[in-house]
Amino acid sequence: MIKMKDRLLIALTIFLFIPSFTLWSQERRTNEQRRQHLEEFRAKRVDFFTKEIGLTEAESKEFWPVFNELEEKKFELNRNMRREIRKIRDIQNAGNSVSAAEYDRVTNIIIETREKELELEREYLKKIQKILSPEKVFKYLRAEHRFAREAFSPARNGNGARR
Repeated sequence: MIKMKDRLLIALTIFLFIPSFTLWSQERRTNEQRRQHLEEFRAKRVDFFTKEIGLTEAESKEFWPVFNELEEKKFELNRNMRREIRKIRDIQNAGNSVSAAEYDRVTNIIIETREKELELEREYLKKIQKILSPEKVFKYLRAEHRFAREAFSPARNGNGARR
């Protein structure tokens, strides 16, 4: 027979386990949703750029690996900047003030990151120019701007709110 002390221990274990399992399940679902959202975003981007630039199948086979490599490098380049911006947000959310020196430090990181990103874009534009005609390179640059404007416009994301 199970003693009262054992029942209490079992009940306590269950009550402690269920919330952590629920949180894990929600986190997992959220990560899956993020992954799915990212895949949908990338598919829309491929479709948009392909149509806007007028890529042929042969051009697509050469263009997309270069484009994806550039995007990955830009993502990695911006990782540190995002981390530093998050630190400031965390300090503010904790109710603490951020020093002027800290703002200056992070501002410099942002500017340096933008400069490095511009260098990276110049490097990859040379690669893209070897794949596409000058007209299509122009259309690519225009498509980048238009896609960013349309993809991140509050009126286009469905609920009018910033994401």
